This record gives sequence, C-alpha cells and structure tokens, in this order.
Amino acid sequence: MSAVVLLHFSPVEMYPPVMNLLDQVGKLSHADKKWIVVSTAPDASLERFQPNDSRIQVFRFGRSGRYLGRFGRAIGYVRFYIMACFTILRFRPGAILYYETLSSLPVFLCRKLFLMRTLFYIHFHEYISPEEHKMASFWFKWVRKREKSILPFASWVSHTNRNRLDLFLHDEGLAGFPRAYVMPNYPPADWAVSLSDRSIKFPIRVVYAGALSLDTMYVAEFADWVMRQDGKVIWDIYSLHPEEAAISYLSGLKTEHIRLNKPVSYRQMPEMLRRYDVGVILYKGHIPNFIWNVPNKLYEYHINGLDVWFPTIMKACDPLVSEGSFPKIIPVDFENISGFTIDKAIDRSGLVFRINSWFSDISYADLLSQIA
Repeated sequence: MSAVVLLHFSPVEMYPPVMNLLDQVGKLSHADKKWIVVSTAPDASLERFQPNDSRIQVFRFGRSGRYLGRFGRAIGYVRFYIMACFTILRFRPGAILYYETLSSLPVFLCRKLFLMRTLFYIHFHEYISPEEHKMASFWFKWVRKREKSILPFASWVSHTNRNRLDLFLHDEGLAGFPRAYVMPNYPPADWAVSLSDRSIKFPIRVVYAGALSLDTMYVAEFADWVMRQDGKVIWDIYSLHPEEAAISYLSGLKTEHIRLNKPVSYRQMPEMLRRYDVGVILYKGHIPNFIWNVPNKLYEYHINGLDVWFPTIMKACDPLVSEGSFPKIIPVDFENISGFTIDKAIDRSGLVFRINSWFSDISYADLLSQIA
C-alpha cells in the first residue's frame, strides 16, 4: 500500500481544517493510500483527534508551544524533525503534504541529504508579511531560508483565499506560479442546517468561539456595546486559551449578559452553535494576515444558520456579504459600534433562506485528487 506523509508541526487538534481534510480521506482518497500524520502532542486539555479511517495513522513526537520556554521549544524542534525524517525514510511515501514553514525542514533534508524526489504539497494556514519575517526568531528565519530553495519544486502551493495567495506569491517572487491554488477552511457538509424560518428576537443570543485577546481583538469594544444594550443582547464566549488580561477584564464587568464558558470539542460545535442567533468575529486587523483573513468561524457560523458580524477592517470578507438572503453576513464598524443599528441588523423581512455550499469535501477535492 502506497503512503502519504502529512507533516504538521503544531498539534493537529488545534487546527480544524487539518482534521476536516483527514476526515475526507476515506471519501476522496484512493483506497490503496495509507496516510501517515506526523505532528507534536497536544495540550492535555485538548481532546485528541481520532481518525475515522483505519488507513490513517497519527504519530506525535515531542511538544510545541511558547509555554515550554526557549530550551523546551528547541528540544521539541529537534525531536520533531529527526522523527519526521525517520518516518519519511521508513514509509518512502509517494507524496508528502506539509503545513506551514516550520514543517518544511524534513522535506528539505530528505531532498538534500537523501536525494529523495518525492512529490510534495504545501498549504499555509496563515500569511506572514515581509515585515513580520524580519521580526521572526532566528530559527524560523533559518528554516524559511531552506524552504525558499524548495518552493519552486512543489507540486502544489495553497493559501486559504485568493488575497493571501497573491500576496504570498508576490513576496516570494513566484507571481504566475502554475501550481498555486486556493483551499478555503470550510467545515463538514453535515454541519449545514437545511431549513430556518425563525426570526431573531430579543434577547439576541450572540456567540464567539476562538482565541481571546484585548490587544488584537475588539473584545472590550464589543463587551461595552453589549453592556449598553441592557439585556437585549446576551454574549457567550467559548475560548480554549483566553489571555489573562481578557479574562480579568471580562470578570471585572460583573454582568450576567456576558459569559465566559469552557470550550467545546470541534465535533460538538454544531450542537453548541445552533443555540445562538449571531456569531461574531472580532479581529482588529493589526497585521495583514488578519486584514486578508476569512476565518474558519465565518463559515462555521454561517452553515449552522447563524448571522455573522465581522469587522469592516477584514477586507477579504467583503465579497461574502449577504444580499437578499439570510443568515446574514454583514460588516460592523467596531471602532464606532455605538452607531450600529441592531434592529436593522437582525431584520429578515423579505429575505430568503440560503446556506452557501462552503463544505470541506468541495474545498479538499482538488488536493486529494492530485495526491491520489
């Protein structure tokens, strides 16, 4: 049985798009393909990803994360790279798929040291601008320099949307690269609601799921707005690792209208999301990556039947704004949110129900057909 090796330095449990892709392997990949996933171990608070297909094996070598300290991170890098190279040499895959620059070094080493010419595929979760590269760690810069030497030989290079892809290709001097693709972070098709005829009524139930930061998100601005609605809006937050400053700020508000909850596992999210009316996105766009970001959350909120409110600074979301249909996707100026007209935002008069086909089986079909 031929093999595909997937390299993902950070724990796959923290990246729903990777879990969604692996869930599609049984449906979209040839039956004679074995998938070998190499990653680091997740935090104990995270539920471990369990493949739904017996052809998928997951190996976790070492740990990653800032909490480890400089020495601990260095040990994590070394262990991951050695074991990833060993795994590639052991299984001699017909294809390698790696995510992000930090996962690229084993491919570089196997090409240079062992003269392997295995086809390799690359996907980037995030866009890192040239300015951010200059401020990156020495280790990241060193790995990236090696990655740049193999980029032109990739069989596939993808980003999550066209804006990020074009910026990346321009930065790398690869404009017009013939094997560049867009691969959005769509959720599973079975998350989609099939019918919704209910109007939104007060109190409006708003949800936010994800990281939480006062510095890079409109947490304080939105919380202040919720407080001023005098109970017309209830805001629930589900966050795995909220920043301490954000926790302290929200706790200090002492209000029953804003609640910080324990996170739910990714596969439990549809059940949780469908209890709400609106899903909110809060990025301030402090770096280009977030200005040109269409978050997983937007798609997840939408196909579960929630309206989506996103910051006007997030320009890549503009083409997704709803017109004539609900669930609504609308921009909100969080810098001047006092002018936000809530009654207009929730009004569905004359609108038709439409869920867009933002499904992972569509998003990953091209990649998996090529690898197959």
